[in-house]
Amino acid sequence: MKKLCLVVASLLIVSCVQLKPFSVEEYQANKKMELISKLPNPPSPAEVEHASYGKLPNDYQKMIKSYLAFFLKDPYSAIYEFNHKPVKGYIQDLELNSGRPTFGWLVNFNYNAKNSYGAYTGKEYTQFFVYKDINDGNYYARPTSKSSFDYIFVETK
Repeated sequence: MKKLCLVVASLLIVSCVQLKPFSVEEYQANKKMELISKLPNPPSPAEVEHASYGKLPNDYQKMIKSYLAFFLKDPYSAIYEFNHKPVKGYIQDLELNSGRPTFGWLVNFNYNAKNSYGAYTGKEYTQFFVYKDINDGNYYARPTSKSSFDYIFVETK
């Protein structure tokens, strides 16, 4: 009986303790540090300077539009503004190339598309990374973001 009382008392005490939940910012910072710790070392400045970024494909805008078409409610209404020149850079993504740097091109642009009510949602600024796959030699475009935790992106000069 004493053991049962002790168990019940300890459960009551433990249930009264309030754990402070992580804020969104704390959670994101912890998640980012966890992912960064799993990545291999970043390339040296010399490696970045002498890396092969591949040639930017002529149809990179079409590749990006095709990717986004799957996610937009009305892809035919989308208005794209590719006002920025693509820049060389690399990402380190645990799912891509086992976290080793993948070199390619960062494309910054705006787009605006209609929602399910038929109204434009407003300009969205986004970034895509265009790279040549080392396994099959094809070019791919994938979204990236400086606030994303899947990718660590570094823009090269």
